[in-house]
Amino acid sequence: MVEKLFYLDEYYAEIFTKNGLDTFEAVWNAQADIVDNPNLGRGGHSDVGILRLPSSDGVEQNFYLKRQANHNCRTVSHPFRGIPLAIREWQYIQKLNNAGVPTMDVACVGRVLCGEDRGFLVTKALDRYQSIGDWLSGEPELQQRKSVMQTLGRLIGCMHGKGVKHGSLYVKHVFVSMEGPLDIRLIDLEKSKQVLSKKGGLRDIETFFKRSSQLILEDKENFLETYVEASPISTMSLTSQEKVVSQMMAVE
Repeated sequence: MVEKLFYLDEYYAEIFTKNGLDTFEAVWNAQADIVDNPNLGRGGHSDVGILRLPSSDGVEQNFYLKRQANHNCRTVSHPFRGIPLAIREWQYIQKLNNAGVPTMDVACVGRVLCGEDRGFLVTKALDRYQSIGDWLSGEPELQQRKSVMQTLGRLIGCMHGKGVKHGSLYVKHVFVSMEGPLDIRLIDLEKSKQVLSKKGGLRDIETFFKRSSQLILEDKENFLETYVEASPISTMSLTSQEKVVSQMMAVE
């Protein structure tokens, strides 16, 4: 018996249908420019490529296509076979977007289970965005820098408040809009996981602070100010909150 999932967002249905990408098989076999070496871990295969699709007005739109075969992770609902990491990423994208934490716009997702467990995720390329690392390297003025770090701290706090940790919160996975840097997106949620404790997401902050050479002391202070307000840390005693802030500020 073949188990199949195929979802095409109605907003992108026209351009995908125009390019013949309106079935699982068509998307799975689509020609994409592979952007990195395939991941052969977990006993399977995973690659990421760029789909360049012309629209009806002749303007090319870019999408990222992540394809996986037997590249699974176990979940509570699927403890034995597991599910493709791309499917789990889609689930977390939905959860965070619904919680007001902007991530990626999903155009299409699919899974076929027939001998080989195949899954894919297609997201719209963030063409008018840049990594927060590149943005910080441009030496923005201090007030704008403060606003961005406070906005990011609030988003990460909200994410942790929903019981989700990013799992790979590097500067390259935080994007800011070139048209207004307070428009922030979190990308690459493949390693996201559920967390139960109030401090379960702090490893995200440790990773971000440790791997962000562009951050200055004030950036960390501004981030933590709003993070504490928006995260489960806010329900802890003032002494405990101050201890968490001190621990995070000490990360180098």
